[in-house]
Amino acid sequence: MGFDFMGAGRIVTLEDEHESILDLPARYSIPSRFLDQVRARFYGSSVIAAQAVAVFREQIDHIKEAYRAEVEPKIKRTRKVYAADLEIERQILDRLLARDTLYAKLVELRELCDHCIRKGVAIQCEGD
Repeated sequence: MGFDFMGAGRIVTLEDEHESILDLPARYSIPSRFLDQVRARFYGSSVIAAQAVAVFREQIDHIKEAYRAEVEPKIKRTRKVYAADLEIERQILDRLLARDTLYAKLVELRELCDHCIRKGVAIQCEGD
C-alpha cells in the first residue's frame, strides 16, 4: 500500500511507513485539502491542478516546518547537538533531519511541487 505523487516525469512514493504524513496536517492544525483528498481516496486517484500546486507547496512547507519544530528538540537532546555558532548547529540539524524518513519525504514533495510549478503541470496522486 502507498501513494505515488507524479508530475512532469517525477514520482514521489509514500510507502506504508510514510503514510503518517497524511496525519500531520490534523496534528498541527494546518488545513490541507489536498492531503485530505488523498486520504479520502485511499485506493483511488486525485489531481492537484497546475494552478493549485503552489498552494499545495505552501501547505507542505507549513507541515514540514511544524514537523521540524517537533522533532528538532528531540534530535538535539538524543544526539547531543550543541554548537556555539547557531549556523553550524543549524547545518548539523539539517544533516540529521535529512536522515528522518518523514522529513525527507516532505522535502521530496516540496521539490516535486517546485518542478511542477516550473513546468506548469498538475500533480497526479495514485493510491494502491
